[in-house]
Amino acid sequence: MFNELTTRAWNYATVGYGHDLTFWKNFIYTLRMIGYEGVLSLENENTGMSADEGIQKSVDFMKKCMLYEEVTTQWWDDYISGDKE
Repeated sequence: MFNELTTRAWNYATVGYGHDLTFWKNFIYTLRMIGYEGVLSLENENTGMSADEGIQKSVDFMKKCMLYEEVTTQWWDDYISGDKE
């Protein structure tokens, strides 16, 4: 029954094969905005591709969404504080 993908009510999808890039960028950005700095875990239960391919595709996809650099100040902070005119 588990391998009968066309008759199941739902199927797992590898990251990027369900929600699109825009969804995941918004998701990651929202995590940043609420201050989340923890781990982002990926599960791979897609029966439509091998485990290795699923993980590699998920990692490659998520690299396009991640925010890597810490934000400390913005270029306009000096203007707001009056340090520059």
